[in-house]
This record gives sequence, structure tokens and C-alpha cells, in this order.
Amino acid sequence: MAAIGAQAWQYGVVALAVAGSVVALAGHLSPALRAWLRRAAARLLRHRRLPASLRRLGERLAAAHSQAGGQGCGSCAGCASSAPRVSQPLVRRPRGVGGIKRR
Repeated sequence: MAAIGAQAWQYGVVALAVAGSVVALAGHLSPALRAWLRRAAARLLRHRRLPASLRRLGERLAAAHSQAGGQGCGSCAGCASSAPRVSQPLVRRPRGVGGIKRR
């Protein structure tokens, strides 16, 4: 009976690790969703009927978003740069040139 309980704990820990990885991946792939969820959580936590500690947490979440710039889809502000990208021409070299030795 103890072995079944230990196995259940192992499954639970693995399930939590997988769920955390999925949440982290979703936040990485969708920064707009992550920013929206952060703003929603901050808005809910700043309610006047909540304890002061939770309101401070809401203020910190709201401040983190405002310091990020709030531009574009995430906090990197990479799309806010006005400098155009310079494309480099593709250079093709014949085989055997450039330090690669053929057998």
C-alpha cells in the first residue's frame, strides 16, 4: 500500500513539473497573453476590499507592466525601434573553399 502512495506522489510531482513547463512555454511564445494576464491580475489585486498586502502585490504587478514600456506585444520593446533592418546579400562559395576539406 505504501508503494502505491509513493508512486502517486511521483506522478503528482511530474504532473506539476509538466504543467509549469507548459505555462512557461505559453508565456514565452505569447508575450501579449502574458501581459494581458499580468494586467488582469494587477487589476483584480488592487481592489479596495482586499488586504493591504495583496493590494501592494497588485501595485507591483502594475508597475512592472508600466516600466516595461507597454509597447508592442511584450516587454522587449523590440518592435518600437525605428531603425530599418539592413539585409545582407547571400554569398555562395564553391565547394571545397573556405576551410572545409573534402575527402
